Amino acid sequence: MPPPPRLSGVKVLFFICSPLYLLVYLLGLCLAMIFSIAFWFLAYCRLFAYTRWRRISNGIQKVRLVI
Repeated sequence: MPPPPRLSGVKVLFFICSPLYLLVYLLGLCLAMIFSIAFWFLAYCRLFAYTRWRRISNGIQKVRLVI
């Protein structure tokens, strides 16, 4: 019993669109990884700068207390 032609058309369409879907999915995954790495890098830099600034300001306050 041969399959209906609509199903074969859907299969052909699926085989044509499948690499496109895979490409879009991989592209989205790469973009998400890049954005997450950039976000964590910026957050780490801000945290590091904030702690360093607090350390400097605490040192200035200690110097003021000594003076």
